[in-house]
Amino acid sequence: MTPAIGNRGPEAFPTLGFGEFRVDLERRTLYRDKSRIRIQRKPLEVLIFLAERSPSLVTRAELLQRFWSTSVNEESLTRCISTIRKHLDDTGDPPRYIETHRGVGYRFRPVVSRPDRRSAGGHRDGSRKLPSNPGAPEPSGTVPVAAATATRRRSAILLVATLAVAALIYWLSSRSPQPDRITTLAVLPITTSDESADWLASALTDELRRAVSRIEGVRVVTTAPEPRKVDTSQPVELGRALGVEALLAARLEAEPGEFRLRADLISTADGGILHTFSIDPDGSAAQSGRVMRLARAVAARIRPTLQLQGPGPEVDAETYRHYLRGRFYLSQRTAESLEAALRSFDAALDSSPGYADALASAAEAALLLPLYGAVPPKRAIPRARTLATRALASDPQASGAHAVMGMIALQYDWDWVAAEAALSRAVALDPNNAVARQWLGELYCYQARFEACRRELANAFERDPLSPVLTMLQGSPDLWRGDFDAAQSAYAEASEAFPDFSMVELALGLAQSGAGRWNAAIETYERNLPKLGLAIVGGPLIFALARQGDRERALALLADLEALAESRYVPPTKLATAHAGLGSRTETLRWLEVACEARDDRLVYLTVDSHFRHLRADPGFRAIVSRVGLSGSLSRIAGP
Repeated sequence: MTPAIGNRGPEAFPTLGFGEFRVDLERRTLYRDKSRIRIQRKPLEVLIFLAERSPSLVTRAELLQRFWSTSVNEESLTRCISTIRKHLDDTGDPPRYIETHRGVGYRFRPVVSRPDRRSAGGHRDGSRKLPSNPGAPEPSGTVPVAAATATRRRSAILLVATLAVAALIYWLSSRSPQPDRITTLAVLPITTSDESADWLASALTDELRRAVSRIEGVRVVTTAPEPRKVDTSQPVELGRALGVEALLAARLEAEPGEFRLRADLISTADGGILHTFSIDPDGSAAQSGRVMRLARAVAARIRPTLQLQGPGPEVDAETYRHYLRGRFYLSQRTAESLEAALRSFDAALDSSPGYADALASAAEAALLLPLYGAVPPKRAIPRARTLATRALASDPQASGAHAVMGMIALQYDWDWVAAEAALSRAVALDPNNAVARQWLGELYCYQARFEACRRELANAFERDPLSPVLTMLQGSPDLWRGDFDAAQSAYAEASEAFPDFSMVELALGLAQSGAGRWNAAIETYERNLPKLGLAIVGGPLIFALARQGDRERALALLADLEALAESRYVPPTKLATAHAGLGSRTETLRWLEVACEARDDRLVYLTVDSHFRHLRADPGFRAIVSRVGLSGSLSRIAGP
């Protein structure tokens, strides 16, 4: 007789055991001692697979083929492993459970106790043991062997037929686009009919992109931050330009102290609306939760698992508005806007000191101040470090905070190993974090790892294809490796696409200067001098003037730059660049030493900066390079 379910023996509920953890394979649940751990289904299945294969090395390709269906999920695997580590508290070095073989795969380290799959009186493979006397009658209550064999054969035929029908249905259903097959999605700028609410729409767009990017297996791209510059009337053409399968177009209906979100999920195959969402305010939900509710609604519609570490703390309407205004100012990337962003974030943190998003955003603003403003790194970076540390204490999974810590390790500590680890962690936590990918790509270029640099910058660009910064940076691997013609071509295209973006003009001048096109470089620098200022453009302009032969004007500008440095912060590397153009080795090295003492953030591209290529064999220059931790980069560059 078939035993009743309630009388099943322990072999019916097999488990995998390792350390203090146990996986119930029947119920698909994970326990730590006697406490159940809430873990999503896919990370649990990956954990089971790794444990069952222990101690063998399991390749990333094998895991991707088994648990994911498209190449877009390369980062999803990394994030899945990170989720497993979190649930196992496996964050030490070396790890206790999952051993990473970089670029290859993973090995489950502990000894795993496996289930005994033998049925009562059976073999380990579950087959029945035949009676020792073939002629003896079958024991009472059993089925004759021949009949049992025929039954098994019919069951196998039925199973094969069922699988064939299921495969046919799946094949037919896959022939036409379905909402749950979306793997690429563009979040369009949120629109509003009230121009006074444009700043709010811009900030909410950024929040919506970050929320939707947590959908597992979906690559999210963003578009230009100004809603009125994106034509959404032709979704098919726009989708083709962005390379996505669907668009998320949202509208903001703002009222005093409130807002409503309306959104459409639009197919770029035919322009049809796949779903319409309406997220209205209600008395039970804080404003800060409304964007996340829309993201969850989108995820539920396209049906991947939404990978969220938690909803985060809800904050009151006024605090959230301060935070959103700070995000708006942060996106402007000027000295004045960064200071305004910090004031807004400070206002949000006054009422909610543990607000992780505000802390991480404030850390990013402080980090950028030396690059865009007149603030010395020794004043700005400690503040950024404190803010990022507080953000991670509040939310250890905050991708933005990990990215900031990575850049601090890179630009300020010159700890290249820690920097790469933190930036890689930021990308693993949020594969759609274009800024983290950008910074990781730049790190690779500073180390003269140009192919890795190009790959990461291209990945960042895919997530934000209309970003002026990322468009410009597509030419930077060529600039830093010395292919100045290719860099100039890329920068010229970026300048044509974003004629008001001064930084791309500066990059174009650097490419022209690297190629020795001094007149063109001088013209480009002079055109940008009123926009970027002498502190940023002065060094490269003086270098080009001196090399072109106009030494008199170069010395006059140098005097102006040195006078400016007495009244405000001027990056010492800019003065070193000027003296390099004038041919003064002593003054060049002296200012580079000053840059080291000031922790000038521009030292990180010292070895790939063409202004100093004539010094690459100089012992004094090499000593400074070693101090910054870039000797390996210098060894990768073939000669001056």
